[in-house]
Amino acid sequence: MRQLSLAFDMNPIPAPGTTYLSTVIDRSDDRATLAVAMGVADYFRLSADDARRIVGAGRRR
Repeated sequence: MRQLSLAFDMNPIPAPGTTYLSTVIDRSDDRATLAVAMGVADYFRLSADDARRIVGAGRRR
């Protein structure tokens, strides 16, 4: 069974890493930051707690 990735359009290597997303997720800010991702969590029907849980899961991998 296939499973969706926890994240899309993110560079798995943090440094130097990607600084801008090729797919803008908040309609105006294309910076590749957790702040931008967390700011649009509700748009993707994620609660703040769920978004934090996903970020935590990504950090543990």
